Amino acid sequence: MDPKFERIMKQKKSINGVRNAAELKPELKTACLESMNPVVDLLVERFKRMKLKGILCLSHKNLNSFSRMQDFIKIHCRSTQYSFQLKKCTDDSNCSYCQINPVRMDKETFQSLSFLPCPVPDKNQQNHYQTFDQVYGNEVDDSHRPSRNSSGCFPDELEEQDRQHRDIFKTQKARDVVKCMECLKPRLVFCNSKLSPSQEEILNQMTLDYICGDGTPEDSGLFMRRCITCSSDIEVSYYSVGLRTYLPPICIYCGRGDQLLDDNDPYIQDLHEKYSVVRPLCTICHSNGKDGKTWGCKFFKKPRNN
Repeated sequence: MDPKFERIMKQKKSINGVRNAAELKPELKTACLESMNPVVDLLVERFKRMKLKGILCLSHKNLNSFSRMQDFIKIHCRSTQYSFQLKKCTDDSNCSYCQINPVRMDKETFQSLSFLPCPVPDKNQQNHYQTFDQVYGNEVDDSHRPSRNSSGCFPDELEEQDRQHRDIFKTQKARDVVKCMECLKPRLVFCNSKLSPSQEEILNQMTLDYICGDGTPEDSGLFMRRCITCSSDIEVSYYSVGLRTYLPPICIYCGRGDQLLDDNDPYIQDLHEKYSVVRPLCTICHSNGKDGKTWGCKFFKKPRNN
């Protein structure tokens, strides 16, 4: 890498700082990608030599185009945020894989086995989950994991913490962002004053394992919203905060920075004619039925009747 880009990289204390610098200087992004090419080429060469029972394995970038693979995953696999399970089936007539590799235990015992379930809250006992026997055999569903809480119901102590810090959760007191390790959405970090070197070190440590809703270390002087989950929208203050690092525009729903509807899109143009502020929206969320979030309805004078 060119020495001037090496100096820029050394000045950045986190991967978030590198990303922001690359947004401001596209040539830095190009230099980083080029510096990784030798490693990528080496890995590609290694993968080309992979063999299974003496037969070379083929690698593909996009498995979604292989219908047979998708059918296999749909029947034999269950994927959640924290687990991935595989299980043979007993349909020997239609499943070529299980026909070649049949189940070795007796079918009656095998058919009694199910995928391992995800925890499910117990409606009869608050803050408790149903027992394993109650959920075993049900369809695998991780919608009850804490980071996906979309009901807006949070423990009273978390809501009280956010209430106590509402004077700190102001746009002018936002100092940086930390990305969630699960959903990759940036979450604002607030502080009453400019970040000290020790606070910046704390943020660097938080980037390694932060998940939406996590708190900051006590007595650190840093604050983050606790009543927030991976299904929560991007905080509105993100779009108006002025930080030392550049914050790129991202979709207010999913946090994607690419495939955003631009100002020339007819839908966005129509919103700009009606509202003062239109938050970024990506094509994926828009195609999924999400409407653009706006603020400041424009008022038009009605023509007088002569």
